[in-house]
Amino acid sequence: MKKLLFGLLLTLPALAQESRWHDVAGALQKSAFTPTTVQQLDRAALKEINKHFPAASLEDAWDQHPEAPLLQWSTQGAAELLKDPYLTYLEPQAFASVMKKFEGDAQPGPGFSIVKDGPGQPVHVLEVEANGPAQLHAGDVITSLNGHNTAELSIESARTELEGPAGSLLTLQTSQGQFEVERHAPDKRTVTFQTLDNGVGYLKIRNFAASTPVEVQQALSQLKTQSLLIDLRNNGGGLVSSAVQVCANFLPGGSPVVRLQRRNEMQPYTTDRTGNSTTKVVVLINGESASAAEIMASALHDHGRAKLVGTTSFGKGCVQRYLPLADGGGLKFTSALYQTPAGHQIQGLGIDPDVKETLDPLTRAQGLLSSLLSDKT
Repeated sequence: MKKLLFGLLLTLPALAQESRWHDVAGALQKSAFTPTTVQQLDRAALKEINKHFPAASLEDAWDQHPEAPLLQWSTQGAAELLKDPYLTYLEPQAFASVMKKFEGDAQPGPGFSIVKDGPGQPVHVLEVEANGPAQLHAGDVITSLNGHNTAELSIESARTELEGPAGSLLTLQTSQGQFEVERHAPDKRTVTFQTLDNGVGYLKIRNFAASTPVEVQQALSQLKTQSLLIDLRNNGGGLVSSAVQVCANFLPGGSPVVRLQRRNEMQPYTTDRTGNSTTKVVVLINGESASAAEIMASALHDHGRAKLVGTTSFGKGCVQRYLPLADGGGLKFTSALYQTPAGHQIQGLGIDPDVKETLDPLTRAQGLLSSLLSDKT
């Protein structure tokens, strides 16, 4: 009886993991961009598991190794099969954090943001806020967060490590050594704005959350300017629907903003109202402007509503879907590719600016706006 009970206790974690794998495989079979079957996904999962447990069957792995990260390995195998570098399983804490960000609910953090070039790569600093740590600068590589090797973390998990109660300490390791950074209450705005000295309106969109369209409208109502700089530098994207709604402030009703290709179906997203067509607009982009940011920049550019200044954008022309799983975690995977209104592909290519400027794009953009206003008169 004791042996039976002990065996059951060992098997329960395995059964939980196996159940989640069935959820993962079912979701991918139904909604991933590349069509596949559950049988193909099972084989891909087994191939990855066999790197760690040679000659094990899929069923034996779940039963005999309940303590192993079988779900993560299986998901990695699926990612190779589907050629989807963004496919990952998110632990409950990381998944909850991502959902909060989409809702515009930022958590306390250390005053800097991070990005990751790809699986197996460490994270590096994207941007340091005004109240961020003086020891860090954009581009610095962080090899460890709270003792976790960042090369082994997904970008979502790494960003979760940044969060914690206000006043708590984050331990990180860089080439400069190990040090601690205090977390503080966040600025929950996704949009900041001001009027520059020459009367030009400046609008910075950090990311596209559910709250972003309302924030943009409030900013535009206060700026009341005929010349506008929209800063999308270091904007890694967010909700496609939010980017479409923001574009509606500048385009005629019914204008195509993006076309999403889901397997054999092309789904257009258009503006649902008519926006201001007279304001002169210049958009700032750089190599970290990605996804929804590229959708907005290319839409305004393709419709002739904006000039682009800066450097070539990131080139993320695919859309990820996030699905909740029964354990509280979630699945992120590519569900669509997108085209700009003019039919251009962005994946792996990015958007080239009209005016390439690395050293001082803000000043260059203001000069371009001045020339556009002169042309008007």
